[in-house]
Amino acid sequence: MYWIRPQQILAATAGAHRFLWDMRYEALNVPAAYPMTAIIHNTPPDATAPWVMPGTYKIRLTVNGQTQEQPMTITMDPRVKTSISEWQRQHDLSMICYEGRKKSMNKFPVIYQKFTGLFNILESTEMAPTSQTEKAVKETQAELENLLKK
Repeated sequence: MYWIRPQQILAATAGAHRFLWDMRYEALNVPAAYPMTAIIHNTPPDATAPWVMPGTYKIRLTVNGQTQEQPMTITMDPRVKTSISEWQRQHDLSMICYEGRKKSMNKFPVIYQKFTGLFNILESTEMAPTSQTEKAVKETQAELENLLKK
């Protein structure tokens, strides 16, 4: 527990409060795993969801039954030199793995492990996905679709 980042809960008291979104889709409901590269009291769990793509998103806050919405624009870090088409390709493959993990989580453990391994490959590199990784993702997706048809 010495290394793990404590959960940060948005305060319910009156006044302004800061909330940080990690720019990922909703995390999968799986036990947390932590990297070997730890930071004292600030080690976050390994990601289980892909990053969002640059674009405009709608932020919604509901308090006491009243909802407020506001647009938010996510832009690419200008230091990143990877083309948007390569980011889109990586995002699409990561989303296939993410959705595949959700569908196979409690039903098909072998498929779940394949998607987990492929997701980790896609998330751990700054390079464009290789053709072998793309082929493996699509084959695993087809494998899951065949199992779901049965």
